[in-house]
Amino acid sequence: MVRKNTESVNLFNRVWWFEVSNGSGRDQLSQVYSSWKTNTIVDPILVGTSAYDNPFTEYNKHVKEYKIPK
Repeated sequence: MVRKNTESVNLFNRVWWFEVSNGSGRDQLSQVYSSWKTNTIVDPILVGTSAYDNPFTEYNKHVKEYKIPK
């Protein structure tokens, strides 16, 4: 999830955290409720696209390769 650091987004974050920390069974459902409650528009990453295709994101490989022990 990518978010701008604005007061309205911070309000959304606080409302969402309140819902999650007070017993919401699913963070996805509480996200929808919180965005409605704070009038925050949430744009999805559409099927067939990737966050890595966005010009505002940058992807860097890890320097060290990790191997899973057998």
